[in-house]
Amino acid sequence: SCSLWDGVTEVTTSKDPTAISSSTSLTFKGTGIVITKGVVKTLALKCNIASGTTARYAWGYDSGETPSATGLSSGEAATITENDSAGQYMTATAAGTMTVVLDASTPSYTVAAAGTTATLGVLKFHAMNEAINLKKVSLQLAPSSIGNAASSSPNALTQVTLWDLLQPVGSQQVGTAIFTGTSHNATSTLTQDFIIPKDGDRLMTVKGDLAAIGTAQPGVQGAIIEVDYDGADSTGTQGIGAASGTTINQGSSSDTDVSGVRVFKGYPSVARITTGITTSYGGGITGFRLYRFSVKANNNDVSLFKFTFRIATSTTPQSPGSYSTTTLTNLKLFGYTTSDFTATIPPWSDGQLNATDAALPGDGNTDFNVPFDGTGAPTDQKVTIPSGSTYYFEVRGDITLSGGPTGGSVTTQLEGDAAYPTNAALPTGIAGCTLLATTSAIDLDTNNDFIWSPNATSTSVTQTCDWTNGYRVPGLPSSNLDAQVITK
Repeated sequence: SCSLWDGVTEVTTSKDPTAISSSTSLTFKGTGIVITKGVVKTLALKCNIASGTTARYAWGYDSGETPSATGLSSGEAATITENDSAGQYMTATAAGTMTVVLDASTPSYTVAAAGTTATLGVLKFHAMNEAINLKKVSLQLAPSSIGNAASSSPNALTQVTLWDLLQPVGSQQVGTAIFTGTSHNATSTLTQDFIIPKDGDRLMTVKGDLAAIGTAQPGVQGAIIEVDYDGADSTGTQGIGAASGTTINQGSSSDTDVSGVRVFKGYPSVARITTGITTSYGGGITGFRLYRFSVKANNNDVSLFKFTFRIATSTTPQSPGSYSTTTLTNLKLFGYTTSDFTATIPPWSDGQLNATDAALPGDGNTDFNVPFDGTGAPTDQKVTIPSGSTYYFEVRGDITLSGGPTGGSVTTQLEGDAAYPTNAALPTGIAGCTLLATTSAIDLDTNNDFIWSPNATSTSVTQTCDWTNGYRVPGLPSSNLDAQVITK
C-alpha cells in the first residue's frame, strides 16, 4: 500500500510493490496535481510496513518511467529533468526500545529534615526507533550503602512522587508510589503523559515525602533513604510505542544507585563570616579575632557538642640562619545569639564557651568541646540552638612575633568530617544506638571533628544515643570550611 502524499492529502492510488529492485509506477488520482509556476512542491512516499518486519530497505527514484506533465497555459508537454536516487536506508523493527539510567543531575548525599520533601534522584529515560509514552515505573527502596542497611526503611517515607520538570508551564507531577508494609518495592502507574522522544532522552525527578520523627511518628532518626529504578523488574517499567502501538518493557537490567538522603528531626547548617575580622596585625596582640562562623538550627532545636579547628602559624626567613616565628596562645571560643556578636549565649555571661587553651597543639588541631570549663553552665555539656535560630561563634587568641621584625601569618579553619560514623564506632546493645550514638562514642570515630544532635527527644543529653558528626552538614565541606588568614 504505497502512495504519494501532498501534505495530508493522498494524491496517487496506492499500490503494492511487485518485487525487490523492481520499479513501481504510481498513478495520480483524477487529473493529476498542479505545480504552481515558481513554486517547489514536495511529495512524500508512504507505505504500510507489515507486522514483524525487521528488514533493511531503501526507496529511491527511478527515471526509467518518465512522468508526463502539461503546461496549464500553453497546453504543451513540459520538459522534465530527472535525477535517479538510491534513497536512504531504513531498518524496520517490531517496536522501539527503552533504557533507564541515573542522570548526572541527581543530588549527592545530603541531610534532610523529617516531615519535608526531598529530591532523591533524577532518572534519564532513552527511547530508540520510536517515541514512547511511559506508563509505569518500578522503584526499589535500596539497602543503604552508607551506614546501616536497616536504616533504609519503608516507614521513613510517606510516599514517593514522580515529576516532569520540563513542562512548558512548569513542573508537573506525573506519578505516585508508596512502599507499603515492609516491602522495598513499589510501582508507580503514571497519571500524566510522559513521552520520551524518538532517539532522545527525557528526565524524571524522584521526590520523597519524609515521615515525621517524634512520639508516635513513623520516621527513623538517622535513616538514609535511597530510592532507585528497579532493573530486576523486567515488566515493571513499561511504555507504549507511538508508532508501533505495542507495549515496550524496559531494557535496563541494572538498578540505579543514588547516594541517598539521611533524615533527622532537625539539622544544623554552617556558614563562615568574614565581617568584623581584621586580616592583619602588628606586633603582639591579645585576644585577636581569628575566625567567625554561624550555625543555624533547621526544622528543630539542634545541640552542639564539639568543634574542631585547624590552626597554622608561620615561620618566616629573615636572613641566613634567622627566622621570625609567629606564636599563638590563649585560644578561646565565644558564642553569641546575635549577628553583631554582642548578646552572649546563656548562661555564659562573658560569652566564653571553653576553658582557655594555653598553647596551640603541635598538630595544629584544636578541639573545642562546649562548654569545656563548665563554669556557670549546666552539667550537660552542650549548646542548644532553638529551631529557626542562628548562633554566632568567634575564635580568639594571643599573637606574638619573635626572632624578626616582619612577616608572619595565622591560618584558621573549621574542620568537617569526611564520612558518616561507622557502625564499629557505635555502641552495641543500647536501644536507639544503631544509627546515632553518644558523644563519647562518636568521639572515638575517625571522623569526629564536628559533633551535634538533632534532638529527637526533649531530654537529649550527651550520653544518649542522639548524636552524630558533621558529614555533609549543609555549608560544612567534608574537609574544612574556608580558611581565614591573618598576616603581619
